[in-house]
Amino acid sequence: MPCSGLNPSRLRRLGEVQRKYSSLYIPEKYRPAEKIAGLDCAYRKELIACSGVLWERSGKILETRNVKGRVLFPYLSGFFAFREGPWLVALLRKFTLKPDLVFVDGNGLLHPRRAGLAVFVGVRGGLPTVGISKRPLRGLPWDCGKEIVELSGGYALCRKGWKRPIFISPGNLLSPEQALRAYLDLSPHKIPAPLRKAHLSARRLLYES
Repeated sequence: MPCSGLNPSRLRRLGEVQRKYSSLYIPEKYRPAEKIAGLDCAYRKELIACSGVLWERSGKILETRNVKGRVLFPYLSGFFAFREGPWLVALLRKFTLKPDLVFVDGNGLLHPRRAGLAVFVGVRGGLPTVGISKRPLRGLPWDCGKEIVELSGGYALCRKGWKRPIFISPGNLLSPEQALRAYLDLSPHKIPAPLRKAHLSARRLLYES
């Protein structure tokens, strides 16, 4: 299978690659975004389908781009960027319009090596990127005791009525505080609209012949 053969030596090398990407992360001042992209993937056995939706702040969808193929990297906690990152970077390159901001379904700096999926996409794409994760890595809080909990590299956010928090962290060209601000500025719902639309698009693409 294409996903086999990840021995400890290779994982150490991949960890070094992640630390390199982390060192390339740059925080910059957040600017209100007009063109916002959402990137997400779906799976069925060995197939992966990824969609990118470019959404205008007014609510209009400007572009939808898709890629589909075979999974080439296994699911390993802490190494998710190598599973989906190349596909999402390929999606960004398909857009004819340049996004002002990109939401990614995954962590950014909230990562053991400060190099989650959103960092990989943000550094490779050279775009302001925010990671939105519904599943925290080990050691992050699950409860909704407070609305906003500051973490090392990002935030846990839990609004009234939510059973579980979401985790927000920058991938590139935003500070953690600016990533939270961008989310709050653009997300009246729990999941940002372009990210939600990308998720639905990826699911549809997965089951197309």
